[in-house]
Amino acid sequence: MTYKSVLIVGIFGLLFTGCGSDKNSKVAEELTLHYLNNKIYDTVHCEGKSINNSDYVLCYPVSMDISIENAKEMGGLYKIQYNEKGQYKIFAVNGKAKTHSAIGGEPIAEDLYDTTIDIPMIKKEFSN
Repeated sequence: MTYKSVLIVGIFGLLFTGCGSDKNSKVAEELTLHYLNNKIYDTVHCEGKSINNSDYVLCYPVSMDISIENAKEMGGLYKIQYNEKGQYKIFAVNGKAKTHSAIGGEPIAEDLYDTTIDIPMIKKEFSN
């Protein structure tokens, strides 16, 4: 990726995820770059949200051919765990995220197998 394209991606990342006012924006930017660098989607939007005292990032394609609701439904869902120092670990929650995180060599997220996570409810929260 050239310097110019990295700069453009960075600018779009700031526009889509904010200027770091929310703790999940850094993770959303990291995941956005992973999706773009590995050509998972031509255009992607990753957004972070705190839901029921847990932090999540949803990454989905942005396309004129797909409604935003359908795009969010088909997106990869990640859970973020922070330690007391603010360092984070990314976990792939759904099948899309597990597949996408492994593309490009070293996985960007660990697979999470937690049947207590209500994936449809969490994805619905991203539509609010």
